[in-house]
Amino acid sequence: MSRLKGAYSNRWVELLERQMDKLKESSANCFAFEFRAEAYNANQTVYRLPSMTPVGYRDQVRSLVSMARARGLKVLFYLTPSYVASGWWAHVARVISFEPEQTNYIDQWKAIIAELQPDAVSILNECPDAVLSGTPELTPEKYMTFALRSIDAYRSVKPGLEIHMTSIPFWDMRSIVANPVPRDNVNYAFHFYYHNSGYNRPYEMAYNEASTETELTAARALLEQYLFGSPSYVQNAIDAGLPLNFIFGAEPRQMNNAARFLEDTYDICKRRNIESVFQSAYGVESYPNGTYLAGMWKADMSDLNMIGQVWFEQMPGVPDPPPPPSIDRVILVILAAG
Repeated sequence: MSRLKGAYSNRWVELLERQMDKLKESSANCFAFEFRAEAYNANQTVYRLPSMTPVGYRDQVRSLVSMARARGLKVLFYLTPSYVASGWWAHVARVISFEPEQTNYIDQWKAIIAELQPDAVSILNECPDAVLSGTPELTPEKYMTFALRSIDAYRSVKPGLEIHMTSIPFWDMRSIVANPVPRDNVNYAFHFYYHNSGYNRPYEMAYNEASTETELTAARALLEQYLFGSPSYVQNAIDAGLPLNFIFGAEPRQMNNAARFLEDTYDICKRRNIESVFQSAYGVESYPNGTYLAGMWKADMSDLNMIGQVWFEQMPGVPDPPPPPSIDRVILVILAAG
């Protein structure tokens, strides 16, 4: 399992050569992005931020893949069903639960993977919670069936393809810990955010309201409790030895202490040796007129913004797992202890 670190984008932007160069300069090894098979196949016209330049969807994807590969970056696709104006969760539920739609989804992505040959794919971005989404047909058993069909189909055209399960089925680690996917080279991803857009988790409120170092320390403690205690059960997955990929973000506008949140999160991952850390602040994108997602770049994309600077500084610091001690080193430890 590779240790991916880099940036993630889920909207179309003016991703110019200098931005991709910055990604490589940061010591990142991966560029990830989310897109839709139907729009790719139709080469649907989209408008890149911030200039709103029209471009073909398929043309943009191919350009991003080429730019990343030219810089030695791995490519990770987040596979996503079509966005439906109403009832997106219900549509996702049908992809998982109903054979005709599932087959269509898998076949479309299989063809794209055969063409573009990504290094890794997330088989379904952010599968919703069955209860919260009002789609009780989403069961762990159906998700597992969908996952195995997807993995086997995609690896038939790209042997050794790294698989990401995002964001753990139904946002709960327990079913995966009890029943991991019976395939090799599978990474389990967990998403969490600090974006002050209606969420009121204790750690979000604590960071947003903190004005002293003591309060920021208390906010970090709440963040660790959220990640490694109930309700996420991430610690159970760590104890089970499952490879994890924390995907986290923050936006630089209308929030207090967003940079500190990112710094703390990177430090927590390093201290616990989380397998993969590759996203911060939604990657290489910019939302000059929005408040939900704000990305790493200034509105004119001339340079990294405050969040991007934190990301850039942290990229070289994501460590690889320490090597096992040599025999000589073990003997020295024993002698010192004696």
